[in-house]
Amino acid sequence: MKKTIIATMILLFLPLSHVYGEEYGKTVEVKGIGGYSFSESSVDDQKQAAFVAAFINGAVGLVELVYGIQTKGDMTVHEGNVVSDTLIIELKQGIDDLHVSNNRLIKDAMVVMDLTNARFQGQTIVVNNGILLSPPVQTLKFPNWKSNPRTISTVEIRNINWNKMECEVTLAYTYDPLKILRKDEKRLLKTISFKLLKAVDDSYLYKKETIEGVAYGGGNDTPDMIRQKSLEQAIRNAIEKVNGVFIKSITEVKNSVVTKDEIYSQTMGVAQVINKQYKPQFTSEGNYQVTCVATVNVPLMELVAE
Repeated sequence: MKKTIIATMILLFLPLSHVYGEEYGKTVEVKGIGGYSFSESSVDDQKQAAFVAAFINGAVGLVELVYGIQTKGDMTVHEGNVVSDTLIIELKQGIDDLHVSNNRLIKDAMVVMDLTNARFQGQTIVVNNGILLSPPVQTLKFPNWKSNPRTISTVEIRNINWNKMECEVTLAYTYDPLKILRKDEKRLLKTISFKLLKAVDDSYLYKKETIEGVAYGGGNDTPDMIRQKSLEQAIRNAIEKVNGVFIKSITEVKNSVVTKDEIYSQTMGVAQVINKQYKPQFTSEGNYQVTCVATVNVPLMELVAE
């Protein structure tokens, strides 16, 4: 019963690449979808970022079809029915000079995280839930969609479509089945943790956020102590904004080996404060309050499942 349920969920919750793939002898075809980031960059940059995300998500689908996927499940069954479940889908494999590492976390039949860390021509590309997170598209060396590329690496691009919110690409890849060792593995999750993403040069990968943190005075707190508390809260809020869905999901898994406080503690040690401003005031209740507006480089995370 459990195996049937897990297999069904895998079919229902393939990644945001929208894998409609079919195998034609030695060729597989998928569709990948990438969304706009709605940043302050130009329309051309946003479209290129959506194209990159669509290609990377499509590449995840190609690798799944060629190599298979590994799943780890943590399921609660009551009277033969699944009451709650956590399904982790792991994928780490490459197509020539394109290597993808994908984590998907499914909670109670909903995809709550889809993170891909791709390596391409010496660059690290991070796509989260169909959106390009890193690096900035302006610095990324990647074929531009306007040039209508026919291939990237050895992946064929058969079509590029646009709508108001996203880019959709049709990708195809030809391979030799005799040289592929497929590994479809379904087993129970033992432990789950996290690690901070790093680039090829071993540096951390960041996403910049500007956010507020508030602290109140009390007891023997000095103004400096209150300012420090407001800064720490701002950093914590930035981490929550960037990795919140991830943190919530990972700490709710019953086999998680980390707590929220441990995640925040480790991440705050790596976060970089770019700028900060303090706004002290007295509230209507007479309490001394400090608001810190901080711009923070927040390190990105990925799952570690054993």
